[in-house]
Amino acid sequence: MKRKYAEIIVLSRILSHFAGDQKTKAQKKLAKINEKLKPYLDKYEEQAEEYRLDNASVDKDGNLILKENGGYSYTKDGLKKLTEKSKALNLTEVDFIAIQIVNPDGLEEFGFLNGWVEGVEFTNIEEEIEI
Repeated sequence: MKRKYAEIIVLSRILSHFAGDQKTKAQKKLAKINEKLKPYLDKYEEQAEEYRLDNASVDKDGNLILKENGGYSYTKDGLKKLTEKSKALNLTEVDFIAIQIVNPDGLEEFGFLNGWVEGVEFTNIEEEIEI
């Protein structure tokens, strides 16, 4: 199935929130599901870093101009281009393989995982209401 990078990032943040300090079995399972997203997030971050580098300011010799905090410096045009590239990257669709869950106990209440995982019967999926 196709998923946008932005959707994967949001899912990862939600999983991190609900996993918390991983005291319960369900929280530990949520953390493991989040780990399965790492390859997608790494690929996203790799591309985002390439865009940051491509649009960063350089001196006359082609060396990066860095801020005091170590971050890249950008011209107005460079920042505009970076913003456009970042928006496009967030909306880029990637092939996402649903995460297989072998032991779903405790995950049934996390309906936001519907469509992201297989092997769980969700109990609190709200029906969509057309407006």
